[in-house]
Amino acid sequence: MTAIRKTRFYQLLLVILAISLSNCMTDDYNLDGGVNTDMTLGGDSLTIPIGKTDSIFLGKILNNQNISILKKNADGTYSLQLKDSIQQKMSAINPVTFSFDPITIQSPLTIPSLNFNHNVSPIDTTFSMGYTLPAAPYAIKKLTTTSSSISKSKSGSYIVGPLSIVDNRKIKQTMLFNYPAELNKISNIFLKNNRVTLTFDKTKINNLGFASQNDTLKNFRIDFPSEFKLSSNIGVGSRIAGSSFIIENALLSVGGSGTNIYTASFLIDRMDMSNYPQNKALDYNPDINYSIAYAFSGTVNDASPVPPGSRLEVNVSLKAFPEIDDMEIMTNSFAVKVPSGSNSINRTVEMSNQIINISTLTFLNGAALQINIADPGITPFRVVSGGDCSITLPQKFIFKPYSGLDPLTNILTIPYAQLFSPKTIGIAGIKLTGIPIVNNRITVSDALTYSINDLTIGAQSSTLNTLQAINKNNDKNIKVTGSSNGLIVSIVNGKISNSGIDPITQNIDLNLPSFLKQDGNVLDVNNPVITFEIGNTMGIPIDIVMNLIPKKKGVIIPNSTVTSPTIHIAAAEELGHSTWSKFRISKSPVIYTDGYTSVVIPNLPNLLKSVPDEIGINVAPSIIGDNHSIDINSTNNKLDIKYMVDVPLDFGGDLKIQYSDTISKLKSGLKDILKLTREIEVLAKVNNQIPMDLSFTLVPLDSLGNKVTGITVSSPDTIRSGNISMAGVPITISSDIKIMMKETVSGSLALDKLDKLNLIISATKNSNSQSTPLKSNQFMIIELRARLPKGITVNQSTTK
Repeated sequence: MTAIRKTRFYQLLLVILAISLSNCMTDDYNLDGGVNTDMTLGGDSLTIPIGKTDSIFLGKILNNQNISILKKNADGTYSLQLKDSIQQKMSAINPVTFSFDPITIQSPLTIPSLNFNHNVSPIDTTFSMGYTLPAAPYAIKKLTTTSSSISKSKSGSYIVGPLSIVDNRKIKQTMLFNYPAELNKISNIFLKNNRVTLTFDKTKINNLGFASQNDTLKNFRIDFPSEFKLSSNIGVGSRIAGSSFIIENALLSVGGSGTNIYTASFLIDRMDMSNYPQNKALDYNPDINYSIAYAFSGTVNDASPVPPGSRLEVNVSLKAFPEIDDMEIMTNSFAVKVPSGSNSINRTVEMSNQIINISTLTFLNGAALQINIADPGITPFRVVSGGDCSITLPQKFIFKPYSGLDPLTNILTIPYAQLFSPKTIGIAGIKLTGIPIVNNRITVSDALTYSINDLTIGAQSSTLNTLQAINKNNDKNIKVTGSSNGLIVSIVNGKISNSGIDPITQNIDLNLPSFLKQDGNVLDVNNPVITFEIGNTMGIPIDIVMNLIPKKKGVIIPNSTVTSPTIHIAAAEELGHSTWSKFRISKSPVIYTDGYTSVVIPNLPNLLKSVPDEIGINVAPSIIGDNHSIDINSTNNKLDIKYMVDVPLDFGGDLKIQYSDTISKLKSGLKDILKLTREIEVLAKVNNQIPMDLSFTLVPLDSLGNKVTGITVSSPDTIRSGNISMAGVPITISSDIKIMMKETVSGSLALDKLDKLNLIISATKNSNSQSTPLKSNQFMIIELRARLPKGITVNQSTTK
């Protein structure tokens, strides 16, 4: 509210009257009765000040508006600046998933057959050994044979013996083993049914009827070659010494027939052939010697006659029927060929309908192909060396760097030392160029193949049963397995349809100064500039056409829409991070050196000419090109738009603005003067530096701010525009304005209600001041004075 200095009218009037009608009258000049004593005051000479504004600086007018978009520049000029931002997210693209069935490739290992012909002969020998007694020697006292005698005792009994029956024999043992070259030799032979039993049957002797007899198996000895390993002897007097089985002094009977059959036995645990010469065969046929010494003595008498010529005969058997139970075998080193193998991959992938064609899919971190070549499990054989393994991985896959992997061929070379350990190879993505999308599906066909150079099986010792089991078990394979994990598609490279980005619409409210919102205002701005930056987080280049639509009270202002030419928005250099494209829109071309691109819209000033209260922004994005990249799992696929509208208040010749202020508290100062007149002439003196033509009106208001009806206010003259010198110094121009206020109906007392005057200033540019910038230090001063246009007549008689 402008401060006004006021002087009470009635005080001035009393002063005047006091001067005019004081005691200067004397009797000498007494004009009573014949002289007119009326006095007229006012007219052209007497004016009463009713108000004067302080200097109304343009800066104060604008600053007091408390408008956020109004900015004072460093040089004192003003601009309307509007900043805001818009964010438009891309419509979600349906997730794309990719996986393939586990890979299993088996290639049988060809292990040499280790069966071979073999023959182990049995030990099966039976023979009799003995002595034939001579004819009855009743007259013969003594009969001597080789190492034996028959004598007759004094008592009439005959003594037979002692006799010693000795025999020496041998057994032919044969074994023949033929085996393949992969075997070096047979180290040990383990037998079953390997108990050798000696039977010494003297039943016939016991049945001859000797009155008494004493017989002993003095010695039995069988000497095997040193390759035989014996144990577990059974039998009276038996023992094992090295590779020999020995029976010594085994008492068979004393004084009677005793035992008919004596049995002893032992085991052939194994045959140690490790030092026996062999060459692709084991031909073993040694002689096994054994001997028997049997001692006998007996008595014969009349009660127990033994017929002369009887034979003292012992039946001896040595039996064993061994079979091969197992053998310890030493193998040579030998190579095993590994057949190559392959596995096909066929997978149909569902694609979003927003994807027109596709070149690559990029997976999230963690996607990997796990390859494992399992140890074939050929124990006791063991692989000791071999050539490299070559695996041709699926050609469409894009793998992350991995030791031994050629990224150009996708061939993975695995040294033998790392052959049987799991391998995890990161997958970056998959190449799909040239594969058409049919019904939103794409079919991926590929394969994994491998080949392994010959593996070398090391020389080792094992058993026949174990080795034969390997040959009988046909699942000894080189097995390659592959599986995927984490194949979640993150980035799609291809062509995205325009349906992925919706149009951008937004209304911007303009908080313009109130003096610019008056109906009929026209903003004729010269150099509006719209700066905007668009941040693109997607690998998609975009063209946009931007429509700026001025509106007032929600209605589009005709012939004011501004349309930009096509503007190119660069794709993101790094997905998920904004790459900014920067532009400045102006009505004429400008060359910028700070990275901004000039966009020319010649009718840009029309945007604000009709003083809109909002501007609608309509942006139509259009995806261009065929090489797009988008992270479909990201929530950060968006366009960020930052904009600033900068309108310097450097107006053209069509500018029209209004400003209003109120002069208040007039009633108390006018009440006495209104007792004298019902018509007031207001004289306004205006000193103006503002470079605009100004006109103003006074609207009478009551104490509540309501317009007072019944008062006529004449239209004032135009206030002359301020000026600017050649040196740019403001020049103050003065104007004198007359305004008449009177009651329209006599006796209505409308002027008694007057308490405020609403001062409405209208400003327009003239041809002299066109394009002159408005500055904060430009000002005007308005001084209001009241004058009684016809004066007033004062009668002295009425003042007494």
